[in-house]
Amino acid sequence: MLTADYARHYHRHLPVTKEGMVVAMRNVRKFGTVGLLAVGLIVAAACGGGDDGGNSGGGDGGGTTIIATQPPPTPTVDNSIAEAAESASATIEPLNGSSVGGTASVVKSGGGSEVTVEATGLTGAHSVYLKNGGCEGTGQRIGPLTELAAGADGTGSSVTPLPASRLAQLLISRSHVVIYEGGQGAQGAAIGCGELVAD
Repeated sequence: MLTADYARHYHRHLPVTKEGMVVAMRNVRKFGTVGLLAVGLIVAAACGGGDDGGNSGGGDGGGTTIIATQPPPTPTVDNSIAEAAESASATIEPLNGSSVGGTASVVKSGGGSEVTVEATGLTGAHSVYLKNGGCEGTGQRIGPLTELAAGADGTGSSVTPLPASRLAQLLISRSHVVIYEGGQGAQGAAIGCGELVAD
């Protein structure tokens, strides 16, 4: 009977060639499972494995271990909290080298809600959108909201009516208030942004 020790010996002395594989397959038919062990050892040798270490990084093989990584999951807003919210607010932070700042809020009022944006560090007209998924990059946009028109002191404000149900949707989708360079028809890069958070 072919033993495991014999299989290991067989692997060391049988050339890893086409003829060697044929002989090994004959032993599979003759000796069954242990014969199959010999074939496995021969194939391992052909792939650079064997007793000297392989892709595990041990011995002299010097293999590389690859660790799969994934980005942390995006935090979500509990639906019950979003639906119960009566208002939400955001702090506008500058983007792309601007000096824009300010605040934004969404407040339920009567049968609807209102988005109010108050910003500083502005020059001229600026378009405003609600956007999910972050301040820049891909993501669904809602808008445009009422345009911001800067005064002589660089401040501007806008108020935009929305359906009352929109507030919960904005919170669940982690929406941001985004201010863009230029008004409608001349919209440029995002220059200010803040995430809406339930009050």
